[in-house]
Amino acid sequence: MGIFRITEKDKLKLFRQHFRTATSQGDYPHEQQQKLFRWCQKVELDWNAARAYVLDDALVLLAVHLKRALDDRQITLAELIELRHLQRRLGIADSQISNHIQQFYNLIEHKFKDQIIERVAYFHAEPAVESLKRDLQRCMLPPTIEQRLLAVIDRQHTLAKLSAGLLPVITPSVDLYAGEACHFEATVRYLGSHGQQLSSGQGLLVATSQRLMTLSPGGGWAAAWRDLRGIQFRSHEWLHVGMQAKQVDLQIADAQYCATLIINAQRLYTLAAPTALLPSKRLA
Repeated sequence: MGIFRITEKDKLKLFRQHFRTATSQGDYPHEQQQKLFRWCQKVELDWNAARAYVLDDALVLLAVHLKRALDDRQITLAELIELRHLQRRLGIADSQISNHIQQFYNLIEHKFKDQIIERVAYFHAEPAVESLKRDLQRCMLPPTIEQRLLAVIDRQHTLAKLSAGLLPVITPSVDLYAGEACHFEATVRYLGSHGQQLSSGQGLLVATSQRLMTLSPGGGWAAAWRDLRGIQFRSHEWLHVGMQAKQVDLQIADAQYCATLIINAQRLYTLAAPTALLPSKRLA
């Protein structure tokens, strides 16, 4: 009797035999999957029905790989991506490995953050960022996790550019002096001390190529980059600015970004700062 005349049940049993042979070495490479797929086409066996028939075998195989991955602290991101592809080749949905999938997601997320740290020296460069984003797409994660990791990647890329001295140049909402570039401005609350005198208020924090200043109806303050004595990032909305004769605490929406920009602007402009600071302007 020819193979094309056997029953559907017989075809499924044959497929299981071929599948077990293909995975006997503890793996299921792409080439083996393609051979089985072509065999199904040849005998007119539905591919999805065939994979569903060997689901128990597939789950056992994947469970071995998942346990190894979750137990191996040295596993690489590339190996995790390949494991994710193995899951797809086996036709196993995330819901079918619910006992392990959240741990697997957490491990992938942790490895991506490790990759950012490992690439920090050149993470300001677009190729490094795009490479990591391609790896993220290859993981085929749920949209919520993928979007969260994309946000982390974009955030660290932004901070890395600041650390590399690649400061943004924006159009200021206030007048600056000729040749003075504006890198940052935002509304802040400030608490300042100058000797025994205390001051507080709300104003516009502006970082330029020449100085850091707060403009406010009460006068604010300004300091050339060479006069800054230290920047401390204290929380997600507070940072401390130490100057030659003044200390200021700033409350701002994104203190980490602001602190990173100020620190690197000071580093960039310390040698180029002008010897005399022009008086600060007041807001109308």
